[in-house]
Amino acid sequence: GKFVGKDVKAVQEWVGLSQEKGVCRNCAAKGHFSLRCPLKKNNNGGKGQGQLNALIPGVNSEIQQDLDYLFSIVERTPLAMFPCSIDRTLGIAMLDTGATRIYISLEYAKSIGLRIYESPDAQVVRVPNGQAMRVHGETEFTLQISEWRGKVNATVLDMKTDFDVVLGMSWFREWKPIPDWDKLEFIIETTDGPKKIQRLPDAPDLHEIEDLELEPEFNLILTEKELKREFKRGHYKDTVLYFVKTTDSGEIQLNGINDPKPKTDAGTVDWDANSELHETLDEFKDVFKDELPDGLPPSRSVDHAIETGAEAPVNRNAYPLSVQQLREQTRQIEQLLIRGLIRESSSPWGAPVLFVLKKNGEWRMCIDYRMLNSKTIKNTYPLPRIQECLDRLGKATHLSSLDLLSGYWQVRVRNQDVPKTAFNTRYGKYEFLVMPFGLTNAPATFQTLMNSILRPYIDKFVLVYLDDILIYSNSKDEHREHLRLVLQALREHQLYARPAKCKFDKPTVEFCGHVVGQGVVRMLDSKVKAIREWPQPRNVQEVRQFYGLVNYYRRFIRHFSIIGAPLSNLFKSSEDKDGDKRKRRPIVWSTVHQIAFERLKNAITTAPVLVQPDSMKPYTIETDSSDVGNGMALYQQGEDGKLHPIAYDGRKLQGPELRYPTHEKELLAIKDALVKWHQYVDNGLPITVITDHDSLKYMNTIKKPSKRLARWVDEFQQYNLIIKYRPGKLATVPDALSRRPDYLNALAQIGKDDYVLYIRQFLDTKKWPVDMEDAQRSTAFREVDKFVLEDGILFRRVREGVLAPYIDFLFRGDLMQTIHNQYGHLSYSNLFDILEPRAWWPSMDKELQKFIASCPNCQIQQRQRPSQEREYAQLITDPFIQPFQRWGIDLIGRLPKTKDGNRWIITAIDYATGWPIAKAIPRATEEAIAEFIYNEIYMHYGAPQEIFTDGGKNLWGGVVQRYLDKIKTLHRGTSPYHPRTNGKVERLNGIIGNMLGKLLFNKPTKLWDLYLDQALFACRVRTHTTTKTSPFYLLYGRQPHLLGDYNIALSAEAPAADHEERFKPLQSARQEAAIGMGASTT
Repeated sequence: GKFVGKDVKAVQEWVGLSQEKGVCRNCAAKGHFSLRCPLKKNNNGGKGQGQLNALIPGVNSEIQQDLDYLFSIVERTPLAMFPCSIDRTLGIAMLDTGATRIYISLEYAKSIGLRIYESPDAQVVRVPNGQAMRVHGETEFTLQISEWRGKVNATVLDMKTDFDVVLGMSWFREWKPIPDWDKLEFIIETTDGPKKIQRLPDAPDLHEIEDLELEPEFNLILTEKELKREFKRGHYKDTVLYFVKTTDSGEIQLNGINDPKPKTDAGTVDWDANSELHETLDEFKDVFKDELPDGLPPSRSVDHAIETGAEAPVNRNAYPLSVQQLREQTRQIEQLLIRGLIRESSSPWGAPVLFVLKKNGEWRMCIDYRMLNSKTIKNTYPLPRIQECLDRLGKATHLSSLDLLSGYWQVRVRNQDVPKTAFNTRYGKYEFLVMPFGLTNAPATFQTLMNSILRPYIDKFVLVYLDDILIYSNSKDEHREHLRLVLQALREHQLYARPAKCKFDKPTVEFCGHVVGQGVVRMLDSKVKAIREWPQPRNVQEVRQFYGLVNYYRRFIRHFSIIGAPLSNLFKSSEDKDGDKRKRRPIVWSTVHQIAFERLKNAITTAPVLVQPDSMKPYTIETDSSDVGNGMALYQQGEDGKLHPIAYDGRKLQGPELRYPTHEKELLAIKDALVKWHQYVDNGLPITVITDHDSLKYMNTIKKPSKRLARWVDEFQQYNLIIKYRPGKLATVPDALSRRPDYLNALAQIGKDDYVLYIRQFLDTKKWPVDMEDAQRSTAFREVDKFVLEDGILFRRVREGVLAPYIDFLFRGDLMQTIHNQYGHLSYSNLFDILEPRAWWPSMDKELQKFIASCPNCQIQQRQRPSQEREYAQLITDPFIQPFQRWGIDLIGRLPKTKDGNRWIITAIDYATGWPIAKAIPRATEEAIAEFIYNEIYMHYGAPQEIFTDGGKNLWGGVVQRYLDKIKTLHRGTSPYHPRTNGKVERLNGIIGNMLGKLLFNKPTKLWDLYLDQALFACRVRTHTTTKTSPFYLLYGRQPHLLGDYNIALSAEAPAADHEERFKPLQSARQEAAIGMGASTT
């Protein structure tokens, strides 16, 4: 038949369109696009490429014309433009990585009735052609492009374009689409599986039958099996097949099959990902279903039982629901009835129904079985330990994962227990014939079923945790056979897998919250992100939720128990002082809790990759003990000769353990490690134990050990222990396990910190330890008055009115590296000035010097000559010049061209405060300089009285001069014989160039504009040698909040009484800075 077009109903569903029509951007009317607008001259009536059938019964013809016109636009443009729906109304979206945010047309937003809110951000947006566009506000809507759908926030602009929405970098960062540039398509991974974004839909073709003659022997109707067989034999290679469809009006439509492979339930499996598995997967395609077959699963040896003994039935009335929820409840119940999963009930049991909103905006129906669960006898069938499962993988290189489709609904409820599953609704009572969600023993039943089905293969090449099945092998041929055995077992028991969530023959896969494979284990990225973005807990339940999630990954965190002790103390007791047992009872969140909270999040973010244990190799255990807990780590030597971590662990010391002598605490840490990891170390091989306590080497030769010590030593005899002493000064934590070489300097200082620990104990208990050494005792007595203990945190008075927290050696490297790297690789003096009010530990100044001296980024930058290190000030005749009255401006370039086309940096500095500004620009034109003065100086700080520049032609161009004349600003040039009259901005240029050189170490130089803001911020917070303070303080009257500032102690001085009092020291500081700059030029 003749090709008519695409199936418009399928296209309409694909694009997410309602029955409403399009919106014109020319007249804002619905029913047509701007280029087909009757009010616009030379419009072509919207005649497109004829991709859609305009005469399909039941479909609005104007919608078909709009779709037809839309696809004609999309097909003609080389830009990444896609059909979309915006709140169910037809539109066009453009994906643009050059845009920073998501933008929507003002006229379009108004025409479809979007609510526009006032924007808190900048009111002007500059587009690539240089035009400045005013921001009209912000709005929110649901956007659908092809298969992807989500909520977006957009900035409203008065755009006059063929597209309605621009998806910029904020959208790309959030959804991380994977591009296919050849096809101009994108794939977005979602919780519901991958979603494709494409320009044209894969909707069926429609054909109009003209003349069709059928020979009597021709079989028009083929079964799926026959069709598959004919294709395998090579028949019908040049034949086009159609699905025949008769419309309500009697018309016959033929939907073309474009894919020669017949679509099956397993059509979403990536068959071509591994052609060698195709035959196996094709053989078992009946195991893969996108939806469960209607009807009940077979009755098996393991059906779900609900044992309630002699308990009387419990029945609770239905919860009140909203109109929307009632409508959704009716819809879902009708589906369950049609599928045969539930039936009407007259049971004496009954549970209420509630609804939970899912992330995709849909409602999940949940049955509140709490009363039934309280009457049910618990099934204690054990679930597998996650760690034991992961250990079984070894170094497997071929992995496949199967996810069962609605696993619980593939298990029947025992006939006599069906009435107990009854649930009450406004419109009647129903009961489940399959195992519903929410029953207390459901996980045990499902695990029992899976273990019984796959028992011959478990721990040989299969791991099973509830409905997750992992198949692992060491070769491709072996893996093919393993996969076939598992699929055969599923087929025999009529269990079905969800194809969209299955992975086949991958080097790594996700399993139980981990990414496993190739002999390593790491945390799931989504879990790391959830922990990193976790808000501060407000009550006991939220603390418990956060701690529980982090605790699941404790084996990745060194010293987890010690770091998390303050948080665990918040919920350890079942009652607070007032006897309040509420889960949501409020908590007192102090500084010590905030530090623990942030340290745990940081530890998760920087967690190492763990290796899988090898039972044929010896293990190494490293232990250490502190005043509050024990820490331990388990390693094995890799093929590279280095130690690699297998797991970390530890625990808090309890009761009498807190009073153990130091050497017994160290032995207790070893005992804890052997008990915790006995399943690994009980392999008859030598176990190396690394400790920093020298006396432990001689534990077997102690003449009169205590009873406790003798008992432990006796327990150690069953192991072949090799104790190795590693003194602090020689400490070298293996690179592969600590991943933090900056700890080396800190480890060498452990012994010097002992007196601080003694002071902490004294301030806590008001008693000095009895085993203090003479040297430590003398230092502690001398320094104790300088320390304060608040909320369990030790502070030291570093100068009048300023308390800095004591930083434990494990976290010093983090702090130094963060401040040094994030703020432009500051010099020693600037780094010390920033850290001094924020942190303290013994010999901090020496460690800072060593740290900076060992920084490779800083080593490659040649040190400035002493005469250039000095901050050049301007020839200021008035030392009391006000902020932003006088600016110096200069240019840096030409630099390597960046991805955004930038080749120059334009810089400016305020003479009074030293406040710097810098911006990357493509060309150093007069227009760019005038625009910089307007946007970066005038719009933020007002019109200056004077501007200093050198004699560059572009700095003195007509455009610049006319603008300065307009705002009444005097333009002064530097003397050619005295270039240092503009030395302040010249010095700024040198500092920025030096910082960029350090930040770009081992990186492509064309990325310099990505690090410009980081270097600029460092210039703003560093202490200047002439002003003795930072530009940030001179501008805002306070020091900036930096990374790690949750450690900052509150000043001992009382706050100023009012604004005038607070302004006096700021004004004085500005005057002193100005005088200092004037003096430096004399």
